[in-house]
Amino acid sequence: MKKFIFTQIALLFLTLGIQAQITIEASDINSSDIIAIKAIAYTVPNDILPGGTGAQSWSFLNLTADEQATVEFIPAAGTPHAGLFPDANFAAVQGGSSYVYLKKTDEAMQFVGIKGDFHYDTFQIDAAVKFLPPQSVIRFPAQLNNAYSETTRQIAQTTGAALDAPTIDSVRVIRNTQRSVVIDAYGTLTLNANGSYTYEAN
Repeated sequence: MKKFIFTQIALLFLTLGIQAQITIEASDINSSDIIAIKAIAYTVPNDILPGGTGAQSWSFLNLTADEQATVEFIPAAGTPHAGLFPDANFAAVQGGSSYVYLKKTDEAMQFVGIKGDFHYDTFQIDAAVKFLPPQSVIRFPAQLNNAYSETTRQIAQTTGAALDAPTIDSVRVIRNTQRSVVIDAYGTLTLNANGSYTYEAN
């Protein structure tokens, strides 16, 4: 699940074409009506490293996509699960069945929740995950050396029948996450299919 979420957000920043800039404001990110192709590489060459701090140049030319999917960013109000996440104002939709709900304000862009199919071992579960409080994707204005810490709670609930346990009404999983975030680099990212993008990375 975590891999899915962060891949979506990386795509969001790349497809928005944020150019070389020291500060990223909320107005720099268009949060809906974007269609992106998500590519996943299961094998990462040894020469692809996180890199250092400050101005950087990242080349992903040696990556080969093992899987691709279409991701569409649309207003949350136009999705079937908007009522579960009333604070969300846009959503990332993959395959028409998995929705990542986000909220963008002048202060931050945040994860509000997820609704979709999740795979756990041999189980496939249709569930909703809520982030309480919402988890920051980026805080505005975003600048080099900005830092913050936050604690969020993810709550997932599904029926016992979904877990092949019909005598149980429902199952709830609660996970607490503590995060320390530092924006410590910016620069140019080069990809095989989509050219180069300049952005700030944390």
